[in-house]
Amino acid sequence: APHQNAFALVFAFFSLISTSFGADSFRFSGKSKAPVSIEPCSIYPCEMPGPVTLTGRFGESLVEGQADLIFPLNTPPLEGGLATFGMLSYLRNDYGQESYSLGLGARWLLTEANAVMGYRIHGDFAETALENQVNQLAFGFDLFHGKGWDFHTNFYVPVSSERSRRIDGSRTDVSESQIRNETYYDPYATGHQVRQGYEYETTTRTVTTDLSQVLQQREKGRAGGDARFLFDVYGKACGPKVRAMLGAYYYEGHFSDEIFGAMTGLYFIPSPGLQVGAEYYGDDELYGDHWIATVGASIPTDSIFNPGKWGRKEPAYSGYVGGKGYTPAAAHCQTDYLTSRLYANAPRLARPVTDVETTVISEEIVSQSVSETVTVEVGEKVIQDDVMFVNNGAAVGNGVNAGTAGGDGTAENPFDTIQAGADGVATTFGGSGTVYVQGGTGNTYTETINVGHGGSPAAGVTDIAFVTSLKGFQACGGLVFGGDTVLADLAGGFDLRNLNSAQVTGFSITGGTANAGPAGVPDTGAAGGYGILAYNVQNFVASCNTISGVSDRGILLFNDSVSNGAASITENTIDLAGAPAGVNGIEAVVVGVGNRLGVDIIDNNILNAPDCAIHLESFDNALLQATNVSNNTINGAGNVGISIIGNDTSTIQIDQLSGNTVNGTVARVDPALTTTTTAASVRVEANDSANISLSNVTGNQFGNTTALARGTGAGNADAEHGFRFLETGAGSSITVSGSGNTVNWDGPAAGAAGDSGNSVFATGDTVNAGALGFQVNSAAAIFDTDPYRLD
Repeated sequence: APHQNAFALVFAFFSLISTSFGADSFRFSGKSKAPVSIEPCSIYPCEMPGPVTLTGRFGESLVEGQADLIFPLNTPPLEGGLATFGMLSYLRNDYGQESYSLGLGARWLLTEANAVMGYRIHGDFAETALENQVNQLAFGFDLFHGKGWDFHTNFYVPVSSERSRRIDGSRTDVSESQIRNETYYDPYATGHQVRQGYEYETTTRTVTTDLSQVLQQREKGRAGGDARFLFDVYGKACGPKVRAMLGAYYYEGHFSDEIFGAMTGLYFIPSPGLQVGAEYYGDDELYGDHWIATVGASIPTDSIFNPGKWGRKEPAYSGYVGGKGYTPAAAHCQTDYLTSRLYANAPRLARPVTDVETTVISEEIVSQSVSETVTVEVGEKVIQDDVMFVNNGAAVGNGVNAGTAGGDGTAENPFDTIQAGADGVATTFGGSGTVYVQGGTGNTYTETINVGHGGSPAAGVTDIAFVTSLKGFQACGGLVFGGDTVLADLAGGFDLRNLNSAQVTGFSITGGTANAGPAGVPDTGAAGGYGILAYNVQNFVASCNTISGVSDRGILLFNDSVSNGAASITENTIDLAGAPAGVNGIEAVVVGVGNRLGVDIIDNNILNAPDCAIHLESFDNALLQATNVSNNTINGAGNVGISIIGNDTSTIQIDQLSGNTVNGTVARVDPALTTTTTAASVRVEANDSANISLSNVTGNQFGNTTALARGTGAGNADAEHGFRFLETGAGSSITVSGSGNTVNWDGPAAGAAGDSGNSVFATGDTVNAGALGFQVNSAAAIFDTDPYRLD
């Protein structure tokens, strides 16, 4: 364009007539009575004072060039005063925006304050990238200090009204959708893995739509302002240096949000009149990116703007120091710094910042095309790794062959005993793996499985899972490897000790273990007889097993050396018919300072327990925690349905004790509750400074099918109990909260002749009740049906 060529010629002319690029353009030459000896003292490394400054800014989304010209209108006297100047500016960026600026400025040389201060006013006339004319007035304030720092503020006021226009446009939409058909094949066993083949067929449909549009664009200048503080970071007063900038900006919003943020910059001045740097803006609206690079150069024009040509004949400023006269000596950089700032260029945004809104008035489809591609992926997944296969029957058909005594645990050559599978986990997998046991073979596995102890290789096992074909392994597409068979028959039991983790799922266990438990572990006889013993197993799971015909505990969890043990006992059926006295269905015991056992006992069915169906006990300052003891069904409890006993300053916490059902007859006991051997559907005893906390004791039902018997005869010496709470020893406490429990008794109504009642609390005991807790002599909080009675 002609105006662009004119600017280029002017800048070239200034460059050619410059007598000393980088020298002090305001170190005015002149004659005086005494000669002045001026030594070189470049001031431009302190900044880029102008008067011709060329600047480039480069961001990821924007390239912008700017030229500024400052010309003095007068020069102040040596002792300080007012300097006025004019300003011209031209800016263009690769978005197509052009901006022209005219301005006037006035600054004062304040020699006593060692500073220069002044004001500016600019008129910015811009043609935006949308070809709209948007103009603004800009007002600026500048303060330069002789110590090498300066401060600048700018305020921008639009003077153009909103611009609006309609234009024709176009848009291409590309939408893509996929339909994936997945085919999964029956999982199969091979080696020590369970694998599953699959086939994925993916159809990708791409729709390309060309649209013509009628758009309305609205554009309006934003009012706002900015402030910058610049200071020297490194370098000498008149040598190469590094400068820094801190600042902030704000612009109002019209169609979109306001623009507000902090800005910072770092600049290097390697030689007179040159500057390179980088700037960061908290918002990317100003330059299309948060980061921009800057390059600038100042061109001196002292051959044009010489004071003599403006009527000035006084000696050079470089000989003037602090208002005390004029010294014919070497140049003084600080004075030069201030005098040069009288006409220095000030940082500002020399173009309006606009707010643009584009709306679609109408659009119509010009053309549309559809394409489809089909890809097919075929492969295999590993469903389960590190598996020892055990099968004491014929080949199954899913890859598991008939087992042999000389097997290696692969699907092609399985073991025929469970113990051999456990040994293989140690010798082949290094102590961590899964033993898959085929059920429904027609043969019984007759053995005691010892893991984590004894002389077999399984003594080296750390983590093991015994899983039968009852549940198998869940595969993709709803398919199961194994699954839906009967339980694997085991004449014996599991003796698991000192493991990180263990799981027993899907076994029909009869007879019990053949060896006695560890020292200190409850043992009715001397030869084991446990269905499952988990001794110091940090994480234990027993699920979907049936246990019967054992001579000791159905499932015994015992922890005397694990600080954070956990166990889950779910969906097991335990029938202890014929077991000797003192045998419990499920028993969890934790012993010792610093030891903890967390246990969940859910959805179990326990029959014919000679002593307790579920027994939880703690000793010696240990902690037993149960998240859930819920939905267990107990039929034919001997003495107690659920027994919870804390001893020796230990703690028991149960978060949920709910939905349990105890049917049948429990032992008949002395209603005075003067001993610790009394029984009930739920017995809770805190002994020797133990603390027991039961929360959410809700929805439990006792005596549903066989109502609990009331006492008859003198002294009511023949009663049965629903809940039984007893504290012994100083410092023991029981805290209970809950509601909605039901206890059914037969015999006469409460208070009638021959009624013994049903003691809930021992006479004289104190129970620390929760907000909805049980209260002494008030059963309304725990029973929602009559009859009830508290002694």
